Amino acid sequence: MSLARRIRQFGQFFAPGDLPATTLHPFPWREPGALCYHLSNELGDPDGHGGYTQGYRFDERGLPFTATTPGPLYDPLVVARYGIRMLAISGVRSDPRAAEQAHLVLEPLVVSAGPTGAWGRAGQPDAMSSDRPSAIVQGVGLSALVRLSRPEPSIRVRDAIERAFERLAAPVERGGTLSQLRGRPFLEEYPSQPPSHVLNGALYALFGLYDLEDALGHARAAALARDLEDSLERAVPMFDAALGWSRYALCLRGRAILSSVHYQHLHVTGLRLLARRTGRPAFTRWADRWERALYSPWRRTPLAVAKACEIALERRLLDSRATELLDRQG
Repeated sequence: MSLARRIRQFGQFFAPGDLPATTLHPFPWREPGALCYHLSNELGDPDGHGGYTQGYRFDERGLPFTATTPGPLYDPLVVARYGIRMLAISGVRSDPRAAEQAHLVLEPLVVSAGPTGAWGRAGQPDAMSSDRPSAIVQGVGLSALVRLSRPEPSIRVRDAIERAFERLAAPVERGGTLSQLRGRPFLEEYPSQPPSHVLNGALYALFGLYDLEDALGHARAAALARDLEDSLERAVPMFDAALGWSRYALCLRGRAILSSVHYQHLHVTGLRLLARRTGRPAFTRWADRWERALYSPWRRTPLAVAKACEIALERRLLDSRATELLDRQG
């Protein structure tokens, strides 16, 4: 993460500003009109793309990419979310141009799913493949494929969906993202041993399962979604830190990591969506607790200090590891 981004995230503890207004869509396939994503920010339009692609460039095909020194870098998470966003704009505004832009991402996602079933960053839009899946990428990618191929995916698109689902649902030791948290299933944003257990990654993966269940009647996705709802209901207390703040992950680089203000907000909205979708009051209780901390300056201030110490420790560990590596090479 860049230093500038670190500074912005740290500053939000003292001045969070206006957090994005978020609309929840627990059952978007039942809603009339625009098919919005499960968590949707207001459709502001400072960049012509719903505010989502500020800072990105577009190639001749109309796909967003990041300009890097070696060349363009296509991120399947960005590409898929861009397609979902433009699809929502096309419905809200009855904008055929936005619909055309949305469907530009379908073919690259389908082609990129072919080699391994897992998406990853690449220098070409049709080569966004990886040997290592990420639950958040697989979940959002699945949502994009399902939504962009409605009302019924072709055989080719359905094959890509099934390949991507298999990589999402397979155990980590077999090249998937499924791990265990206290004996219950958990989908990993960063599959590893030991598991890192990143909360927002698991939530977005679950949203992808919801789209498979709601749009396609996907029985295995529905069964896994029920198991994950049970697991998250039991696991949320483990993500609770001091003063009602949440943890981004339980074991990232060997430590439990505090959330930034951005992820605290995302955790609150994600749990509220699960509460409405499942009717389970436990999700509401934890969302209430974390939201109180989010809007409480006296709680955010000591947490900012704790986060600063956490970042300093992380940098110190990285420096020590780099020094150790240089000593070994010398």
